[in-house]
Amino acid sequence: MKMKAFLVVSAVLLASLPVLNVSAADSTSTYQIGDVDMDGYITGHDTAMVSRYVHDDTYALDEGALALADVNEDGTVDQSDADLLYETQEYPLGDVTMDGSIQLNDGTDVLTHCMKQNAGVESELTEVQMNLADVDLDGEVTGLDGTTISRMYALDENGYSYFRTEGVYYIAERVVNSLQDMDYVSGDVDMDGYITGHDTAMVSRYVHDDTYTLTAEQLILADYDMDGDVDQTDADYLYKQQWYPLGDVEMDQTLLMADGTAISTYCIRENAGLSNEWTEVQKNLADTDLDGKITMLDARSVHYMFVRYASDLPYFDTEGVYYITERIVTSYAEVNQIYGSGDVDKDGYITGHDAAMVSKYLDDETYTLTEEQLILADYDMDGDVDQTDADFVYQHQQYALGDVYLSTEGSVVNLDDATEILLYYVRRAASMTHEWTDLQRNLADCDLDGVITIQDASHALTCYARMGAGLSVLDEEGKYYMG
Repeated sequence: MKMKAFLVVSAVLLASLPVLNVSAADSTSTYQIGDVDMDGYITGHDTAMVSRYVHDDTYALDEGALALADVNEDGTVDQSDADLLYETQEYPLGDVTMDGSIQLNDGTDVLTHCMKQNAGVESELTEVQMNLADVDLDGEVTGLDGTTISRMYALDENGYSYFRTEGVYYIAERVVNSLQDMDYVSGDVDMDGYITGHDTAMVSRYVHDDTYTLTAEQLILADYDMDGDVDQTDADYLYKQQWYPLGDVEMDQTLLMADGTAISTYCIRENAGLSNEWTEVQKNLADTDLDGKITMLDARSVHYMFVRYASDLPYFDTEGVYYITERIVTSYAEVNQIYGSGDVDKDGYITGHDAAMVSKYLDDETYTLTEEQLILADYDMDGDVDQTDADFVYQHQQYALGDVYLSTEGSVVNLDDATEILLYYVRRAASMTHEWTDLQRNLADCDLDGVITIQDASHALTCYARMGAGLSVLDEEGKYYMG
């Protein structure tokens, strides 16, 4: 597409082109050399006509058009004529609004024109606009032209040329034929009416997973750059153009914890035999593992992605991969149907006790976690339990280590917590009952030795004192356990 820098040069070159009296089939008017379509302007439509004539043996120009196409007047219409026209064209192919560049409203204007024509309303487009709109050079302006222009805009907006071969300045016949009978917008691979993260995930998985397939129709829709091949470039295009990210069932263009909750609610209602008033696009967005079903694992996956996003990390753990990988699905499926990621002690909550377990696992070689706990501890789904996971769990804990009173004012430890832990120890030592939940017992076990003692009460008291003095409760940055 012509760049802005060409504008001044174009004006000079256009002025220098000679004027030729052409005897066309139905006209004896005078046209400027290069004005092959004889509409009074030298545009991308003229360039496309000449380029296609040069490269496509089935495409012909009449005698008058051929005379106008010989821009350098060497007696032959060839690549040099196409190149010169491309450099001097005033408006690019598809620039229906004639503002010097292809914009989204160019495609919209063409679609509006088509709807008006179908309704018997007279067109408001001029001859030159009609030519610029006829991107497939079939002599008609149709919805296919509007769709193609929208696609050209998307490619140009992302820094890619919509002409896939250097020196070829028209939309290839192969592309036109492949799009001809499609009822969906290019990129809408799941055919739900929207370009979303679900479409991106489908293309990305097709590219990276040999076991995942797309239908012939889906492959056409997935070939976003029109090069005849579905590859990483197409996945990257869709990721930039998607309207809603994978998992965004609330469709507010942001992935939030509420999206995971909504998916969980959907599953609960389904299991109870209750109806869910979700659209097809919401169901697709919820199917994060691309298995065609909506399960609690999808809700967990959305939670994972949200945590990564909230921590300024990309949704996915591998650059250029835009789906929840099979490795993650396989390893997390059974465990995370029962427990939430981060709930390492499996008491139903993400707390300071979980953060302490992960942190101690990293620092103390003698402290181990079970295989199931390691899966729950891998909070960012990167296949490794490390400091990042400990930080994630600590940042998202609902109750602090030692907070046995389960404070509703945030993760804080009070004097009452230390007193309650001490009371628990005394009552148990006297063989008396003390009605605590598993959650409270875990929070009371500050030193992670599995037993609640005076030492745990002392740890809680130390936390309270440090907080009261305006100090961090941590002995060391990134270390979330005591002792």
